Amino acid sequence: MIKSLKLLEHLVRVVMDKKLIVKEAESWIGTRFHHQGRLKKLNKDHTGGVDCIGLVVGVARDLNLKSHKSDKTGKLLPLYKFDQVDYAREPQGQRLKAALDDFLTPIAKEDLEPGDIILFTIVKYPQHVGIVCEHPYGGLCIIHALEVSRFVCSHALDEKWLDRACGFYQFRKEAFEG
Repeated sequence: MIKSLKLLEHLVRVVMDKKLIVKEAESWIGTRFHHQGRLKKLNKDHTGGVDCIGLVVGVARDLNLKSHKSDKTGKLLPLYKFDQVDYAREPQGQRLKAALDDFLTPIAKEDLEPGDIILFTIVKYPQHVGIVCEHPYGGLCIIHALEVSRFVCSHALDEKWLDRACGFYQFRKEAFEG
């Protein structure tokens, strides 16, 4: 009985944490695209800017999500502290995938749900990410900073986008501690 209650408490916490991720990601919609940017729109003039990984980093920063790495005292370090902005517009081999594999938990496509992250191959290498949310008319959609749209946007996660997917992730359980 106690084991069942602890499992239920854990599941409720995971659902609530993922809802916070989606809510925060939605607050970035309308922020302009800016390569290597890390700033959410700050006012009606849309100052700020972000790219696709900057959106994920910004959500993690604004929710104070933790990494699985700790300082000398054993305290978990904020995930955003490991952010790198020394990347080119063109994909750099498997660099983005390696970073996601290190800091997030890979999941199966079948386990994908709102609050998770998808890695996409657009040309040859993995180069684009987005945060999964619920589509208002059913199914899933994605929130991402898309250069061609010039803003953070949300749209259906259709077959075209799923065919480009090459990795599915969720924030590690440590992310929500402390």
